[in-house]
Amino acid sequence: MERDNFIKEIDKIHFIGVGGIGVSALAEYMLSLKKTVSGSDENKTNLTERLKDLGAKIYYAHKKDNVNGANYVCYTSAINEANEELLQAKKSGKRLLTRAQLLGKIVGEHTRSIGVSGSHGKTTTTAMITEILTNAQLFPTAFIGGLYKGKNLVVGKKDYCVFEACEYRNNFLQTKPSVAVVLNIDNDHMDSFKTESNLLFAFNSFIKNSLAVINADDERCSKLSCEKIITFGINKPADYTAKNLSKKGERYTFSVYKQGVLLGKTTLSVKGKHNVYNALASVVVADFLGVSFSVIKSALKNFNSVERRNEYLGKFFSCEFFADYAHHPSEIKQTLKIFSKNRTVVFQPHTFSRTKNLLSDFIRVLKDEKNLIIYKTYPAREKYDRYSNGKSLSKKLNDNGCSCEYISGKDKLKERLLKEKDKNKTVVFLGAGDIYEIAKNIKNKASRYLNK
Repeated sequence: MERDNFIKEIDKIHFIGVGGIGVSALAEYMLSLKKTVSGSDENKTNLTERLKDLGAKIYYAHKKDNVNGANYVCYTSAINEANEELLQAKKSGKRLLTRAQLLGKIVGEHTRSIGVSGSHGKTTTTAMITEILTNAQLFPTAFIGGLYKGKNLVVGKKDYCVFEACEYRNNFLQTKPSVAVVLNIDNDHMDSFKTESNLLFAFNSFIKNSLAVINADDERCSKLSCEKIITFGINKPADYTAKNLSKKGERYTFSVYKQGVLLGKTTLSVKGKHNVYNALASVVVADFLGVSFSVIKSALKNFNSVERRNEYLGKFFSCEFFADYAHHPSEIKQTLKIFSKNRTVVFQPHTFSRTKNLLSDFIRVLKDEKNLIIYKTYPAREKYDRYSNGKSLSKKLNDNGCSCEYISGKDKLKERLLKEKDKNKTVVFLGAGDIYEIAKNIKNKASRYLNK
C-alpha cells in the first residue's frame, strides 16, 4: 500500500463522541503517536477513563469551547449535524475528519492491511486474525469493534493493520485494504442502502483492487466479483473448506482443507457454528500471509470470546446471566441456538428503522420463545418512532401467538428478573444498546437484594 503522510500534519485533535468503541481506539492510537488529544462524550465509561489516564483531556458534555486549541476534529456518523462542537469546528475553520476517514488514513500508513467486513461476525473475526498474527510474531496494529482481552486497540508495527470495516453509510469505502474479507451480507442498514442492489454495489466497491476473501455459502456474497478472490465455506465448493465438523457443548472441531488438501484439524473455544465461518475466514487470511497452520491452530484453540459475544456475566441468585451483541434477526437466531431451552430472553431492539425494516424477521425468530421480555428500544442516532419500537414489536409478537412482556425501565426489569431468581434458569440479554450495562448492573446488585 502507498504510504500516506497525512497523520504527520495532525498536532492537536479533538474527538466528538470519544466514548464509542471505534472512536476511542482512534483516540488512543493518536495518543500512541504523541499527539495532543481531547474528546467529549455525555457519559463516563471505562474507555473514556482509560483515555484520560493515558493523557487525553476528556469533557463530559458537548460544548462548543471543547474544540478550542485543536487543529483537527474527528466525529462519527452518529453525531447530529446540530451538535454545537461540530458547528463550532466548522465555523472556526477546523479540519474535519469522520471516524471512517481517519481510520482510512491510518490504515494507509501500513504496508499490508486486512479489512474485515460483513453484516455479522466482524468483531470476532478481526480479533481472531489479530490473535493469529500476534502469535506468529508479526506484530499487527488492530482496530477491534469490541473489547478483546480488555482492549479495542492493539498498537503494533507498520507492517500489518487489521481493522473492522463497517458498511453503514459506506464508511468502509474510506479504506483501501490489501485483503478485504466479506463474511456475509444481510439486509441490514437498509435505512441507508434502501435497495439490495445498492448494498451489493457497496460491497463490490469495498473489495475492488483488493484480494477478496469471500464466504461461498452466503447467497449475496456469491454475487460479488473482483479480479482476485479466495473463497471459503462449509457446504459449497470453495478454495478453503471446513469438513468433518463435530461439536461438544456447541464448541466445534473441524478439519481445514485448501484446494482439497488437508491443512490440519482445529478445535474452537468459542461456541456456535457461525464461529466456524469466522475461524475459516481467519485461516484464509493467515495462510495467505504465510503463517504456519500449527500457529493458526494454536491461536484459534486459545481464542476466547470478545466482550458481549456469548459473554458469561455471572450468577444472579440461582440464574446465570449471559449477554450477546446480537441485534439483527439472523444473529439472534444463531445466538439462541447456543443456550438451553430453560431460558428467559431479554431483547432490546436497536434503532427504530431496523425494527421497522425487519419486523417480520424479528417475529419469526422470537415468536416461539416461552419466556421473552422486550426492553425499550435503544435509539442510537434516531428519533423516536411510535409505530416501530419495542412496545409495538411486543404487541406484534403477542398477536402472532407469543406471550411476551414489554418493559420500559431499569427498575421494572430488575423487579421482573427477581421473579426468576430461584428457577435455575439462563437469562440471555440480547442487543447492541445499553442493555449490556443494565444487565451487569442488575447482576452486581444481587447482594444488595439478599440483604433486604
